[in-house]
Amino acid sequence: LLLITHQFINLNKSNPTVATTKSIDEEAILIHPINWDSLFQASKQEVEKAVTNNELGIANDYYNEFIHGKNGKIQPVEASLNQELQDCKMLIKLLKSQHAHASFIISPLNALYYKNCNALSPLVSDLENELAAANFPYLNLFEGDAKKYDKALLHDVMHFSDYGWYKVDKFIL
Repeated sequence: LLLITHQFINLNKSNPTVATTKSIDEEAILIHPINWDSLFQASKQEVEKAVTNNELGIANDYYNEFIHGKNGKIQPVEASLNQELQDCKMLIKLLKSQHAHASFIISPLNALYYKNCNALSPLVSDLENELAAANFPYLNLFEGDAKKYDKALLHDVMHFSDYGWYKVDKFIL
C-alpha cells in the first residue's frame, strides 16, 4: 500500500531547519498533456521484451537469479491478528480526522507467481471499504485471479515496472 499526500515541504532558505507545508493545490504547476496510451503501449512492449524465458511476467534477470521455476505462497493473516491492517485503518482514521488530502495505491502482487493470491482478496476488499468510507481516492492494482492479472504491471513478483508506475502516475495526476 502506498500513501500519497497532496502536500509538500518548503524549507526556509535562511534557516533550513524550519519547514512549512503548503498544499499542492495552492501551487501553480504547468503540466504538458501526457499521451498515456502511448506511454502504456511503449512501456508494456518494454516489459514484454524483458520477459522471454518464463510465462510469469517476471524479467529474465530476476527470474534467473531468484525464481528458477519456483512459485511463492502468500499466507494471509487473520484480520483480528493483522497489526499492519489495524495500523493502516488507524492511519486512515487519523488522516480523515485531520482533513488530510491523501490518495492510496493498493499495490499488486504477481498472481502468476503467488499461487494463492486470491486468499488476500477479502483483506483488499476490507481495505477498499475503509478507504471508500473515509472518502479517500485510491487505485487498486491488486488482482488475485491469475487469469485477470496484468503481467506488465510488475518487474518481478512485487515491484512496479515502468508500465505499473505509469498507471500510478496517471492516477496521481
